[in-house]
Amino acid sequence: HILDGIEDTVNEFFNGSTGYEVKITGAGYLMRDLTSSMVSSQGMSLFIAFALIILLLYISIRKIAPVLMTTVPIAITVFALYGFLGLSGISLNVFTVTIFSITIGVGIDYAVHFTSIFMEYQKQGFSKEESVDKAYKYTSKPIIANAMGISVGLSALFVSPLQIHTNVAILMWVSMVCGVLLSLSFLPTLL
Repeated sequence: HILDGIEDTVNEFFNGSTGYEVKITGAGYLMRDLTSSMVSSQGMSLFIAFALIILLLYISIRKIAPVLMTTVPIAITVFALYGFLGLSGISLNVFTVTIFSITIGVGIDYAVHFTSIFMEYQKQGFSKEESVDKAYKYTSKPIIANAMGISVGLSALFVSPLQIHTNVAILMWVSMVCGVLLSLSFLPTLL
């Protein structure tokens, strides 16, 4: 908002009265424009990411119901991350917007891992309940270990003097916890 005020003041003072068009530039204005562009295109990016995930999962699994169920945990995680941004007051900017892409990339692995093991047990003739139980026993420890490893590794950012690093670490913790909980609780229930 300060940048907008400076720009308005300069425009009022110089433009029109001097015969010259004056434009303000600099790192602050470039970052503002970049952030605005990234935030406005975030919705389309998420849509494309989910469409590609669904397509690739369908090529792999060949059944639409499990494919759609597999994407539910990551979709809820993305919404939870947006909600957390609003509740915590962390701004949506160039740095935090990239966390959504990372969340989709990392979070979908947990759901795909669970679903693929579930589908393998289904092929072996186990009932849905048995397949879910066996898939949970097979995948829960590796999924939790992976999420904890990533989260603990990113915890080093908590000691950084830059607030953006702290924000990234917080957002990754939130996305890892949501992704794991949903992939190991909600997804089995859906399947």
